[in-house]
Amino acid sequence: MTMPLKQIEAEALQLPPMEQKALIHSLIVHRDRDPNDTAEDVAAAWDAEIARRVAAMDRGEVEWVPADQVFVEIEDTLRKASE
Repeated sequence: MTMPLKQIEAEALQLPPMEQKALIHSLIVHRDRDPNDTAEDVAAAWDAEIARRVAAMDRGEVEWVPADQVFVEIEDTLRKASE
């Protein structure tokens, strides 16, 4: 028997913030995942994505943003979303 969506949502909202984040990540990964992909397929896709991003940075096509600034912006966004 499956739980109604509203009940799942209500219970998920009672989780501590870090567990909510882990649940969100798990749901996104599960939704976007191709069941036929192997670990090697996923690793190869990430290798290609990393190479693409590094090349774009080397060509000056993207702006470098310090990690500290990124994390502050993420926390601000999450804080505002939970208000």
